[in-house]
Amino acid sequence: MQIDLSESDVLILKEALSVHMSEIQSELVRTDDRQYREYLRSQLFQLESILLRMEGSPAKQFKTG
Repeated sequence: MQIDLSESDVLILKEALSVHMSEIQSELVRTDDRQYREYLRSQLFQLESILLRMEGSPAKQFKTG
């Protein structure tokens, strides 16, 4: 899949990802459930990866697959 985004869309998406990542990090600190903690770490890793790819992409065109 490929998504074309305006510069404004990219900024909003980056901000939303950053906010959600911050929420996940807060939840990681509070949980004692090992399985839930692993799930949160996995989600955080995926979101960080997406954000890094977005920041490193010169074009406003993103492929998923």
